[in-house]
Amino acid sequence: MFALSGRFARQPRIAHASVRTHLVHGDADAVMPVQAAVDALTQLQALGAVATLDRIHGLGHGIDQRVVDAIVRRLEDPSPAAI
Repeated sequence: MFALSGRFARQPRIAHASVRTHLVHGDADAVMPVQAAVDALTQLQALGAVATLDRIHGLGHGIDQRVVDAIVRRLEDPSPAAI
């Protein structure tokens, strides 16, 4: 599962072992601050989820080639290890 420039409406209470979650967020996002993604990563990992966060330097609230590249890199990575 991928989440782009977002946040949880409600904090998750359980993690599904078979789901890898990849968060991608610009660190210059003024609409949805990157801290929301950091908090989501922390919550998911506390629940035992396999979760990663790619912070895109200088990106505001949007999608550019670096986001696409991060998604492709995560899709090609067979490792469930979180970063």
